[in-house]
Amino acid sequence: MNNITKRHLIGLSLIICHVSFCMTIASCSSEIEPYGATLSSGSGGKGQEPVQSLSISPTTVTLNDDGKATATVTASVGLSWTVDNVPSWLGVSPLSGIGNATLNLTAKEENTSTQTRTATITLKASSQDSQWSNLNCQLTVSQPGIQLQLNANPTTVGFTAVGGTQTLTITSNTTWSIMNNASFWLKCNNTTGKVEGEGNATITLTATENTTVNENKGELVISGAGKIISVQVSQAGVVPALSVDQTNVLFVANGESKTIKITSNTSWTIESNVSQWLTCDKTSGSGDATIMLTAAKNNSSIAREGKLTISGSGITLSIEVSQKAEINSPSEDDNLPPKTPSARKR
Repeated sequence: MNNITKRHLIGLSLIICHVSFCMTIASCSSEIEPYGATLSSGSGGKGQEPVQSLSISPTTVTLNDDGKATATVTASVGLSWTVDNVPSWLGVSPLSGIGNATLNLTAKEENTSTQTRTATITLKASSQDSQWSNLNCQLTVSQPGIQLQLNANPTTVGFTAVGGTQTLTITSNTTWSIMNNASFWLKCNNTTGKVEGEGNATITLTATENTTVNENKGELVISGAGKIISVQVSQAGVVPALSVDQTNVLFVANGESKTIKITSNTSWTIESNVSQWLTCDKTSGSGDATIMLTAAKNNSSIAREGKLTISGSGITLSIEVSQKAEINSPSEDDNLPPKTPSARKR
């Protein structure tokens, strides 16, 4: 082998060694690159681990009337995750998974409160070397409370004039109050003031006796659950009564005063068609009364007559009044026959 050939072989060997050394150096750099460095960089360049992600959508859900809802988990292929912080009233399925999944959310029990209850559950990525221990997301789950209710039955209550008790039923799942604007004749649970309560209740309504012919009316205003209920209450009046102790009154010609008695449970008025000679000390009133009638002297030779009309609550009564005439009685001489001349001479 000549010198030129030897030199060529030595040069070729040096090139091959250099190339081999460079390839060895490059291979070592790939092996020592930190695992998962791409998580912080957000890149997936050549020679790096792929970006890992974990999310849930939507991030807030409300259970429907059946107590159910769903949410979608989106995770990188092969990424394991678990669900944490699940409250006792909520069922979540599945509680763990790998990659994408659908979470089924179910209320285990009814929310008997009127307030909405809320829980925030956490999805956490898991791996053997805790590479993704800080990779997590949250889901807020709400369950509405029961709807506020307030009802009253009946909404119209009537009493007789005698009075008595009746009941009012309240159906509710919240607090309520009753304002009574018929307190002058009606009590609620033995009080005329405001009545307060919560939940279902039976209210005792007590009406006092109505001794008048006028109907009593009023209203109970029940408030709660954001609504107002009106209960109309009423009480009949007594049957009207009106009478007098006499229906004919006779006065002497010289004039005099007499009384009549009115028995009544209502108001009344008196009208006279003989006011020119007869006066009444009362022309209107209510209930029982004694009326003084005064007749002026009758200077006429003709008797006079008239009528008093007493009216009240649809009842009409008449009293006939009369007065004797002023008549001069004849003398004893007027009743004798005329005297003869001989008799007059005596």
